[in-house]
Amino acid sequence: MPTPDILDLVLQGRRSRPINFGDITAVSPFDLLVVEASDRGMPVSDVTGFYRDPDPCATAALDDIRRKEVWPGCPAHFGIA
Repeated sequence: MPTPDILDLVLQGRRSRPINFGDITAVSPFDLLVVEASDRGMPVSDVTGFYRDPDPCATAALDDIRRKEVWPGCPAHFGIA
């Protein structure tokens, strides 16, 4: 089953309830599912690798990508508040 379909199943029943995406921690299972489903050109293995790296610049850059590119598309794409 494609990852976007899995995420859609996970979000069923959440359509009318808001999700505060700022509360979702990086590399949590839900975060990685969204990263995989959004298909932004970076495999999940690379995402987890960046967070294992102690370089604060790499972590900050990845956090910025998540905030600006990954999470904003999720509510509109999956019809959640």
